[in-house]
Amino acid sequence: MKSKNTLEYANEISGKNGMYDYLINKADKISVHKIVSLIGRGKKVLDIGCYDGVIGEKIFNNNNVVYGIDGSERAIKIAIEKGIIGKTCNLESKFEFNDDYFDVVFAGEIIEHIFDTDFFMNEIWSVLKNGGD
Repeated sequence: MKSKNTLEYANEISGKNGMYDYLINKADKISVHKIVSLIGRGKKVLDIGCYDGVIGEKIFNNNNVVYGIDGSERAIKIAIEKGIIGKTCNLESKFEFNDDYFDVVFAGEIIEHIFDTDFFMNEIWSVLKNGGD
C-alpha cells in the first residue's frame, strides 16, 4: 500500500464531513488572537497549511497581505473568498515563492503532518526575509 503525501491526504479529509471549524473553544480563540497580535500589521505573511483561511482571514483583517498554501483544493477556494491569496500545493515539496519574499511565515498545526521536517524548515527559511519572523 502506497502512503499518501500531504496533498493527497488534505484533499481526502476535506471532502469527508464537510469543512470543520478550528475555533471550537475559548482556548483556540485566545491562541488565534495572540498569533494575530504577534504578527502585527502591514506585513506580507505566508500561512502554511492555511486550510480554509480561518486564521489567515484574521491576519488579513489586521491590515496584512496574506498568502495561504494548503493541500486541499476545496479549502483553498474558501480561503480565497476570505481575501487570502491562495494556492494548492504539496507542502512537502519546494515552495513556489521567491527567496526572501515574506515578512512573516506562520505554520500552525502543520509540522506534525510533515515527514521531512528539515526540508520543510529550509523552505520556510528560504522564503522568509532576512530578519523576518
